[in-house]
This record gives sequence, structure tokens and C-alpha cells, in this order.
Amino acid sequence: MSIPPKLSRKLHEMLGTEAADAMSDWMNQIDGSHSALRGDIAELRHEMDARFTAIEAKMDTRFTAVEAKMDARFGSADANMEAGFTGLEGRIAALTDEMRAGFANADAKLSLGLAHADAKIAVGLASAETKIVALAEEMRVGFANADAKLSQRNFELMKWAFGFWIASLTMVSAAMALAVHIGR
Repeated sequence: MSIPPKLSRKLHEMLGTEAADAMSDWMNQIDGSHSALRGDIAELRHEMDARFTAIEAKMDTRFTAVEAKMDARFGSADANMEAGFTGLEGRIAALTDEMRAGFANADAKLSLGLAHADAKIAVGLASAETKIVALAEEMRVGFANADAKLSQRNFELMKWAFGFWIASLTMVSAAMALAVHIGR
């Protein structure tokens, strides 16, 4: 890049011709090195882009490999979990069937035990009812016997009372007749 004419004239006025030419040369030299530096930077940028593209390709390859490994491991883990859940479902189903069979067995035993207990209770109640009926009959007979004995005892007491009353009346009558006869 060349120095603009206005700047060159100002430099000549202020520094003089020799100093202005030196300064112009120096500026041209710097401008040349800037151009070379810009080329180097562009080349470096191009190399860095190539390197980054290569690194990006390597990373893509590695990420793809890691992703494939993770997919394989997760697929294996999913398969193991699925197999475990399938086995667990089978064990739960077997346990459920076993529990149902146990409950059915317990229900059958309980029903049989209750039926047996009902039969024993029915027999016991029938026996108790028979005993109560027999006891009631025995008590009725006993009370009838006691009533008959009390009636007999009352009859005897009345008979004796009547006999004493007759005897007393006879004695009183005889005493009165004797008193009337003596007193006459």
C-alpha cells in the first residue's frame, strides 16, 4: 500500500525530504510485512481450519464409537432387565397361584371344620335339649310327689285336729253336764 500524497507532503513539510523519504520507506516496508503477515495468517487460518476439520472428524468418529458402545451396553442392560422382569413376572404369577391354592385349601379346611363344629354343636344341643326335657319331667314328677305328700300331711293334720277338737268338745260337754248335775 502506498502512502497517500497528502500524508507524504505533510511529512516532507514537517520532517524534511530525507526524513520523509525514510519514513515513507519504513511505512512501505511495514505495509509489505503486513501483507506477508496477512498471507501467513491466512495460511495459518487455513491450516487451523484443516486441523479443526480433522479433529472434528476424529471426534465424530470417537463419538460414534462411544455412542455405539453405549447403545450396545444399554441394549444389553435392557435385555437383561427385560429377562429379569420376565422371570420376576413368572415368579410373581407362581406365587399368586400358590397363594390362591393355599387360600382355597384354608377355605376348604375352615369350611370342613365349621361343618364338623356345626354338627357337634347340633348333636350337643340335641343332647342338652333331651337332658333338659328329662330334667323338666323329673322336676314335674318330683313336684307332683311333693304336692301329694304335702296334701297327705295336711289331711292327717286335719284329721288329728278334728279328732282333738271332738275329744275336747266331748270333755267340755261332759264337764258341763257333770257341773250341772252336781250343781243341781
